[in-house]
This record gives sequence, structure tokens and C-alpha cells, in this order.
Amino acid sequence: MVEKRNPDKLLSNLRGLPKENMDLLKAFYREKSALGMARSTIYMYLFCFKKLSKFFPRKPFKSLTKDNLIDFLNFYSWYKSRSLKVSVKAIFKWIYGGNEYPEL
Repeated sequence: MVEKRNPDKLLSNLRGLPKENMDLLKAFYREKSALGMARSTIYMYLFCFKKLSKFFPRKPFKSLTKDNLIDFLNFYSWYKSRSLKVSVKAIFKWIYGGNEYPEL
């Protein structure tokens, strides 16, 4: 059976990201895999990372502001699932060590 939500494949197909963002993606994947997070959940987060990267192609994730994230979520307001917003919050909580992140 072919796995549709394959985080390895998604990572290997990403091109043109700032090195800092790619390093964060790999570190996120490595840590969440080691903690036993489901591959489909990891895929969802990486998918969100990918959308952020395409929306802000040359901007490191750590330099994104609250206004940047609001613009991103407004652009994807047609996306009915709450998973995108939940993923953005979880990703930035992880990036900032669970303490601070751009409030949404």
C-alpha cells in the first residue's frame, strides 16, 4: 500500500527554501518522529511548513511576525479545516521552545 501522507517524500521534494528553514523542517521531523508522533500528523505540520515557505519564499520562519501570519491565514481563509491554524500555532510554539511565539 502506498502511503499518501509521507513526510520523507514531502521533505525530499522541497526545493529553494532558505537553509535555516530547511534545517528547522528536518529538526522538527527528527524530534517529532523520535517522540512517536504519528507520521500523518508530522506530514500535516510539514505540509503547513511548506505552505508558509511558499508564501514567504525568502523569509526565515523565525523572522515572521504576527502580521505576516495573519496575512498567511487570511490568504488561506477559504481552507475550511482548522488544521492549518492549529499547525501554525504548534509549529511556532516548537520553534520558540514552547514559550513565546507570534500570537494569533
